[in-house]
Amino acid sequence: WMRVYERKDKGFALVEGPYALGPIDIEDKGRGMGDKPPKGTGMVCAAKHTNCGRNYEGFCLAPAPLSPTGAGRCIGFAASKADGHLYCIVETGGKLHVEYANAIKVARPGMISDCAFSEDNKLYAGSNLFDVGHVYRIDGWENPPKATVAKLGSLLIGFTETLAVRGDVFYRMSDTGGKGPSMMKKFRCPR
Repeated sequence: WMRVYERKDKGFALVEGPYALGPIDIEDKGRGMGDKPPKGTGMVCAAKHTNCGRNYEGFCLAPAPLSPTGAGRCIGFAASKADGHLYCIVETGGKLHVEYANAIKVARPGMISDCAFSEDNKLYAGSNLFDVGHVYRIDGWENPPKATVAKLGSLLIGFTETLAVRGDVFYRMSDTGGKGPSMMKKFRCPR
């Protein structure tokens, strides 16, 4: 489900949404680990369910989308933990939609945690602890059926969920909770 915000004063204001990324066609109500894909081609669960259906744990938009028609119509991807695929995001009528047909298989179900584009339009995907926090480069993402996936290596600390890329620098963030110190404080050098 998408929400669109804009900067307002010292915060943000909701200007659109929530709206579904596609037809609400998955009955799954979640409550599990979200690591098993739904049967069929359904793409979106009802609004108030979590860890259901394709379980999109990551979302990334290309800094310079390609042609709006044919190959190259993906402007970004939704990272599905449930089946380990990146699903093409297209823009139609000013709204974003996810497509079943244009998917890139990256890893086994239960592994993918996020995707990110570098500023030079290279696509990467990151996995969680169950896949040892690997980072993958997806070459040829502009044409998903012909895209190839290259495993770059493991960047694991905690339970990696988020990936950000800037040039040749990769940032991995963990959602491991618990009592302090936080992962940021734990690995910060003292003055």
